[in-house]
Amino acid sequence: MASRLRWREAPTISMETFFRAVEKMSATLNDLAAVALVLLMLLGVLEVSLRPFAQSLGGAFEISGFLGILIAAFALAHTARVKGHIAVDFLVQRLSLRKRLIMEVLLTLGGSIIFGGVALSGFSYSGDIFKANEVSMTIGMPVYPFAWGFAAGMLLMTFVLLTQTWQAVKRLLRR
Repeated sequence: MASRLRWREAPTISMETFFRAVEKMSATLNDLAAVALVLLMLLGVLEVSLRPFAQSLGGAFEISGFLGILIAAFALAHTARVKGHIAVDFLVQRLSLRKRLIMEVLLTLGGSIIFGGVALSGFSYSGDIFKANEVSMTIGMPVYPFAWGFAAGMLLMTFVLLTQTWQAVKRLLRR
């Protein structure tokens, strides 16, 4: 007898599981942004402390730039998730709840498309500079990990906006 092949169903992931994963990843990257911020502050203090002795840290400016990229990219998704950005909604508040939800769906979906494009471009760019073996001018540090970190932060921001879009659509459909 010929045995029958049975196709296993592909593992599925619930939206709630996806939401929790995005929440955990955004919190983790936010923690890494906080570490980078502390390192940036320590670098600044060390650089200023060495000035009276006519000394300087070589590459401090480059390292500050790299840390700044990571701070901004890693903190962005968490800040969006907790709605910590400045909201200019004095005009939107005059709209009905249904119109506000439609506006939220359109804006978060549009934002996710924009940030998704930025993430894809960032990953492409980081691949290009990896292949080119590009390094920073002063200290010769590879640049691609920071470009990759930026792209990862933008991808996570895309996921946060997609979860917010999904939640807004659910609220809209309940109305």
